Amino acid sequence: MKSSRLEWFHRHSFVWVDKDCDQLDKVVGESSSDSLEIFGNWVAQGRPLIIRRPCLSQDERFLCVGLALPPSPVKRRLAYRIPVSTISRIDEPPYWNLCNAKADFGTNNSIVAIQQTTDNLRLPLRAFGSYAWEHLTGLPYTTSSSDVDLLICIEDQQGWRHFNASMREIGRADRRIDLEIMMNRNASFNWREYEATGLRMLFKSNDAVWLGDKSQVEDFLHD
Repeated sequence: MKSSRLEWFHRHSFVWVDKDCDQLDKVVGESSSDSLEIFGNWVAQGRPLIIRRPCLSQDERFLCVGLALPPSPVKRRLAYRIPVSTISRIDEPPYWNLCNAKADFGTNNSIVAIQQTTDNLRLPLRAFGSYAWEHLTGLPYTTSSSDVDLLICIEDQQGWRHFNASMREIGRADRRIDLEIMMNRNASFNWREYEATGLRMLFKSNDAVWLGDKSQVEDFLHD
């Protein structure tokens, strides 16, 4: 992995590890005593890992990743640091329309409206969470009560204004929907928090979390 691609290492992206690489013994597990064995078995199957905060180590040699196991028999979330040199592939989170093939959301007005809004504005609607993991691994992650984790990346102020206006017309989203707005692949916020009362909300970036004013959203976007 060349250093010129380091800008692609941001939260929610998925990476695949070169399972034949001789540097896998440098993987650092941060979760439990069996986490390294689970890691080895996981990557041996060609399955992905997800990038987590703070993404890269200060020297940019290690990538912070997570592994979410299927909820049955036991739901587990494991954390690792892996050498950047072991990464063989990196992908953006999958598109939502690729992840919902086995679920019937035809009567969920919120999801239908969000999909129509993003289609009209030509904003890619992506998935993270259980639907993304199930799509990428083929393992059973979702149930009829699973939350729907959606991600929209917005680059400029005009796109944000159009999206904001369209969403205001829809009204409050279904509580099952966890919609995250990511600005220029870095700072992000939860739409439910944005539409709630109050002037402040939680912002998350690739390496930090802070409480800020809602009026700051456009500061993270291109003119």
